[in-house]
Amino acid sequence: MKFKEKLLKIFVTGNSGPTTTVPDAGTINRQQLLDEICNHFLSRFKEETTSEGMLFPTSFCIYLHEKDYVKHEQTFSFTAKEAVNKFHRHIKTQLANYPNYVPHSTYWLFQFSKFTEGNIVGSISAIKVGEPITISTIFATDFANNNIGNEINIRATMHNKRSDRMEELNINRDAFLGMEMDAKDRFRFDFNKNFDKIVEASKENNSHSSGITLATLKSDINFIGTDGKEGNLFYMTTEFIEISGKNDIRKIPNILRLNSEGIQDSHVQIKYLPVEKRFKLAAFEEWVMLNERKVAKSSGGNISWVDLPNNSSIFLNGRIQINFSINK
Repeated sequence: MKFKEKLLKIFVTGNSGPTTTVPDAGTINRQQLLDEICNHFLSRFKEETTSEGMLFPTSFCIYLHEKDYVKHEQTFSFTAKEAVNKFHRHIKTQLANYPNYVPHSTYWLFQFSKFTEGNIVGSISAIKVGEPITISTIFATDFANNNIGNEINIRATMHNKRSDRMEELNINRDAFLGMEMDAKDRFRFDFNKNFDKIVEASKENNSHSSGITLATLKSDINFIGTDGKEGNLFYMTTEFIEISGKNDIRKIPNILRLNSEGIQDSHVQIKYLPVEKRFKLAAFEEWVMLNERKVAKSSGGNISWVDLPNNSSIFLNGRIQINFSINK
C-alpha cells in the first residue's frame, strides 16, 4: 500500500473516539475551521509543554474537502490571522510561568490545501465534507516548498477532526506532491516575542514593510494599486510578492495586479532571501520567460525556484515585459 493510502487509512477507518463533527452533508463554517486549528494548537501545546519549558507548533497545514476549500478560499488569510491572535492570547497567559522563554521559531506558517474528488481510498473519500485534517510541526516548515533543506522526512503531528487521537507520523514530503496544494494559500506571520495582536494578515514570506526598497519592477503595462490607481513602477519593500492580473480580487500590498485579463492569479512569485541576499522567482503558468529563457511551471508542492539576477527581464505570455532591478 502506498504511503499516502496508509496515511489516509488511519483517518477513514475505525478506532475513532468521541466526535463533534458537522454532518457529512454540511460544509464546515469559518468558526468551526478556526476552532479546528486552535483546538489542534492547544492539544499540541499541552502535549509538548513541560514544567521546565513552553513549546508548541508554529507551522500548520490544513487539508480540506474540495467543497470546504472552495467555500473558504477567499477568507483563509482572515482565519489564519485570527488563529495566531488566539495563539498569542493563550501564550500570554502562560508567560508568567515561563519568564525565560526564548522564541523557538521566526514566524508562524499556515497552508490550506484541498483534496480533489479523485483522492480516495477504495470507495471512501480521503477527507469528508466538514472534516478537515491538520498537520503541524514545532518549527515553521513550508510543507509546499521543496527548498527546506536536505532532510527527506518531516516530523509532524496529524489531528483528525473525527477523533481525539493524535497520530505521530514521520511524513515523507514527496508523498504529498500528488495532492493539489495551491501556493497562493500559504500565509506567514512574524513571530513576535511579545505576542501582540496582529492587525493585518501577511502573505507567505511577507514580513511587514521595512520602508526600504529591496527592488524595483517596471512594466510596459500599468500595475493596479490597492487604491485603484495605476502606474508602471512597483517598489518591492517586502520579502515576498505575487504578480497577478486585473481579475485578482485580493487587495494586498504585495500583490502586483497587472492591468491585463490574460495574467492569472499568482502568475509569478518573487521572494527575497535576506540571509543569502538574493532573489528567487517561480512561475505558476506557462510561457514565463526570464532573460529569454523559459521558466519551468511550478505545480502543487513541486515549486521550481530560479535565481533572479539584477537587471533581469521577465516576459509573461510572450507580450508583457517587466524589468527587475535590485536596489543596492
